[in-house]
Amino acid sequence: MNDVISRRQLLSGGAAAVASMALGQGCNIRERTSTTYDIAIIGSGFAGLPVAFKTTEAGLSTVVIEAGKKLSSTFDYRTSGSFNYPIAAARRIELGGTSARWGGVVGRMWPYNFTIRSTHGHSADWPIRYEDLDPYYCESEKFLCVRGAPYRPNAEPPRICDYPKSTKGKSVDLDLTVDGRKMEFFTKAVSSCGKGPLRLADGEIKRFSELPHGTLLEGLRATRLVTLDGKSISHITVRKSNGEESSITAKRFVVAAGVIESPRLLLMSQSHWFPYGFGNHGSSLGRYFCYHPHYAGLFRPEITSLSNTRGLRSHSLDTLAHAQSLNACNVQLDDAVLLKISKEPGLVAVRLSPDLTSSKDNLIFLNSGQRDAMGYAVPELHIEQTDVDRRTLAYAKRASDQIASKLGGDAIRWVGQGLHSHPSGTCRMSSDADSGVVDHNCRVFGMENLYVSGATVFPTAGATNPTNTIVALALRLGEHLTRQSTA
Repeated sequence: MNDVISRRQLLSGGAAAVASMALGQGCNIRERTSTTYDIAIIGSGFAGLPVAFKTTEAGLSTVVIEAGKKLSSTFDYRTSGSFNYPIAAARRIELGGTSARWGGVVGRMWPYNFTIRSTHGHSADWPIRYEDLDPYYCESEKFLCVRGAPYRPNAEPPRICDYPKSTKGKSVDLDLTVDGRKMEFFTKAVSSCGKGPLRLADGEIKRFSELPHGTLLEGLRATRLVTLDGKSISHITVRKSNGEESSITAKRFVVAAGVIESPRLLLMSQSHWFPYGFGNHGSSLGRYFCYHPHYAGLFRPEITSLSNTRGLRSHSLDTLAHAQSLNACNVQLDDAVLLKISKEPGLVAVRLSPDLTSSKDNLIFLNSGQRDAMGYAVPELHIEQTDVDRRTLAYAKRASDQIASKLGGDAIRWVGQGLHSHPSGTCRMSSDADSGVVDHNCRVFGMENLYVSGATVFPTAGATNPTNTIVALALRLGEHLTRQSTA
């Protein structure tokens, strides 16, 4: 794959799209905003809005730029490879981003997710540790209105705070062991804001825009980050649905446009200082795409304690898998009727959600032969299933068969692959520019005032729902920007 998609191709897609621009000098701007903001954030979802609240509430003038539904039809995507990830179905170009369709499950990464290479010799390490995020997880869970059952040591990641809202849950100790390891289960925590999960467009975005220093600009598609000196971003160019261009100037910029659009914007923003896009010194930009495929099976246990169970999850296989150079995989047990997988009572659904291999060959690149409605090169996602991915799934299925057998059940009937969700990677966080795009503070290597926020910076995703970590990182970034701006 490295030979198939070269640095030259990564460049050509964006270069053709901006051929009329003078590289390093921006483009012909019809209109330029007279205001210079302290902070400009591209994207109004979970990766952008928490940053905006932090900086605005600290008194920094902050603008959030959102393309919105009016421009959603101008975005186009392509896929290739053995895994057909449905990009369009997973994206939301609208106020609040993917919060509009979020299922509301809230989980934390585990401490071991941050040190897999150091501990097991494969995958990648994060340049930060779990302890760096622990206080921000607490703040994130308040922001997300999380409701959770009483904490279960060993079953869940350690925490220094209780859930903001408590639920009785259903404490079930199944007393199961797999390959000599006790399987610890816990009830999933969920976002519970009113009638369901937090929807940012229902109130949070309005609350931000009403703050004295908050500005929301909707209906603008960010098309280019412009540097005039090769050290910092001067302004960003944006386009309306009618094609009219303008620019927005700020002291610091945050790209929070998602796992596909964030690297696309960095790739499109070439100059003679950065001919392959910002943060691409080590050819990492757009690479290491990961997501969580879901696999489901059914069995009938002899015990009845699992009836009416919803969201009983275990991460106990992770350490066993990592020791075999496999990927993390969570196991979840649900009442199949409650989950609407079956109408037959008494059946338990087993759901597996493995992490995919953090492979450099799973990447987003600009397809110079395809153009979207605005004339820009279309991002193409190329993703392959690796031997490690196949062996991880096989191991998780064998472990699940042991669980079913020990519960007195018949063999699991696997019913196939379901959802494709939780994309991550493409602008990975790293300790150096040779192996990543952003540093431990989410600042793009080589740029003084450009940052990236979201799951796109994850070096690894584990087997955990990412929203809590996205928001925690965004809150941490908001504090960092505040310190930098007020120092």
